[in-house]
Amino acid sequence: MRPPSILDVVRAVKVASRRRRDVRAWWYAPAKRLRLDGELAAGGVGQPPLEIVIDPVAGRTPDCDQIARDISSVLGAASVHVRARDGGGTADGLYRLVSRTDDPDFDEGRDGDDARSEASDGGRRG
Repeated sequence: MRPPSILDVVRAVKVASRRRRDVRAWWYAPAKRLRLDGELAAGGVGQPPLEIVIDPVAGRTPDCDQIARDISSVLGAASVHVRARDGGGTADGLYRLVSRTDDPDFDEGRDGDDARSEASDGGRRG
């Protein structure tokens, strides 16, 4: 089985991000395939899992295992590992895929169901 392309990964993350209102940003961490001496890691056997790194919304703890299953199902059984980015850490070696800060319907103070309900009724609640 061939590894997913970066476009496959972006598409899968976009699908998963629509369901997750507890994640602010989604990052791709490319696999380290070559060691310093040029040998393939782990003898070149199998594909390393695809690694996605997330920035959770403040005060939220997303279920990384469930997110990994969601992304894997979109990719068609590719092995996926999801972890939260170290707090305050730099993004060295990571590539941002999706960010919620540009989403006008995103309000990190509400869960996804409340935000979608309000958006669907034009913001009129009462």
